[in-house]
Amino acid sequence: MVSGTPQSSYIVVDGISLPLNRTPPTPGAVVVGPQRGPRVVLTMPTFDGYDPLPAQSFSEAAEVSSQSWLCLAVSLDYPPIREAWGETAGWLAPAVDFADFKEQFGVFAPRLGLLVPALFVIDTSDRLLYCEVVNALDAKVDFNAAREVLLG
Repeated sequence: MVSGTPQSSYIVVDGISLPLNRTPPTPGAVVVGPQRGPRVVLTMPTFDGYDPLPAQSFSEAAEVSSQSWLCLAVSLDYPPIREAWGETAGWLAPAVDFADFKEQFGVFAPRLGLLVPALFVIDTSDRLLYCEVVNALDAKVDFNAAREVLLG
């Protein structure tokens, strides 16, 4: 199942639209990294103060699915912040090559110097099954919609 909403290449902050570095990929596109195999990638401006419970529920569902899904949390946070959040939520917090990552995923807001909230589900052949890039910096991703794609 390939799913997701059409993605904008802008994010709204305090009523102002700011461009992202590129248009995010659409479901069906081939996406390389981070890591290999079936994976879910969550990006955030920061994980400091971000509620880990919805992500924890999602990662628990991923663990019991028929595939072995990696759940990866990516931001430009100080690594101990990402790692502490990831440990609580049951997500890995890998180091990524930022230059490659921002070009593959299109979720970097250059004027802010931040990754925007987004959620990607990528299968074993690197095909994007689900993509959600929220339209406002303070909006939350929809783990339930991604869970439906993940569990089929």
